[in-house]
Amino acid sequence: MSKNILRRIAVVMMVAGFIILSGCGSNSKEQERQRREAEDMVYAAYIAKDYPRIIELVDSFKTLGCFSEGKACYWLGYAYDRLMKTSANIRSL
Repeated sequence: MSKNILRRIAVVMMVAGFIILSGCGSNSKEQERQRREAEDMVYAAYIAKDYPRIIELVDSFKTLGCFSEGKACYWLGYAYDRLMKTSANIRSL
């Protein structure tokens, strides 16, 4: 490739990177705050052993984009597992 083409590619890449970074920077603090608040709410439900509430919260936060797919699957799996154990203990009484 010629030097001219390489320079154009480099300029386009720099401009694209700048646009991406400047777009993320404006909302990143707000998104981080919302994510932390969502995690705090789920953690409070976890401490209270309120498993239906965990499921409710995680489903909502996943829909809103506060939780990643992996984090949502972890919490949903945990809550459903605990609910099944709780219901099994009640049945055995």
